[in-house]
Formats: sequence, structure tokens, C-alpha cells
Amino acid sequence: AALQRLVADAMPHTATDTPGPDVVADHNVLPPGAQAWDSGVIDGHKRFAVVLTTAGVYHYRCGFHEAAGMLGAVTVAATSP
Repeated sequence: AALQRLVADAMPHTATDTPGPDVVADHNVLPPGAQAWDSGVIDGHKRFAVVLTTAGVYHYRCGFHEAAGMLGAVTVAATSP
């Protein structure tokens, strides 16, 4: 599954699921075997995309605006052979 983040305003944002000490409790938990990812700074009106290949729920956040509740989640379903 491809996750694409478009920053629709002029403010910079991030999109990361990298666990860390400053994250909201129970957030930024990766599916077993999944690789952590981090967009770095996404300037206003720019896009970031990542391809998620491991099935499960990916919780992510904006590093600048996490305290304001800018959190998200995407579910990747397993594919049938």
C-alpha cells in the first residue's frame, strides 16, 4: 500500500512512525517485521510518499504538531497469493 501525505498549508510538517520517547502513549507502534519510516521535514504544499509492504496497522505522527493531536493511522491488509 502506498501512503501519500500532502501538506496543504504553508506550515512544515513531518510524517513519521519512528518510535521515540516523546510520542503519545500507544502511538507509533509498528506491525511485527515492518520497517520504520520518517519523511523528514515536508515543506508547505509538498508531498511525501512511502510504500508499506507489511500487513498491519501503522500509527504515525507529525513531529512538529503531535501535541496538537496531529496523529494518523493506516491499515495495510494482507494480500492473497
